[in-house]
Amino acid sequence: MHVSRGPAEAVPPTHADDPAVIPHDPAAAFVAGALLGIVLDWLHHDCPGTPEQLGATVWPQLLAGTAAAGVPGGLDPDRRTGTAPTPVV
Repeated sequence: MHVSRGPAEAVPPTHADDPAVIPHDPAAAFVAGALLGIVLDWLHHDCPGTPEQLGATVWPQLLAGTAAAGVPGGLDPDRRTGTAPTPVV
């Protein structure tokens, strides 16, 4: 999994400098699986609430999950900007 933590670029990178072999990263696979599962469950249940509400609902669990999975540095909660919408209950 490749995550860009910098600002968006005017011209997207070509990934020409990406490593030829992607290292084994169980923590990244854990986070990717969790995100896919969340989106699939949301879609399966006819998208209750808005995408912003879904994000606000799962953000705390995602932060905890990345810390538990050993993702280096976890997710930075300060990267989330704006006001958080009310979570879906």
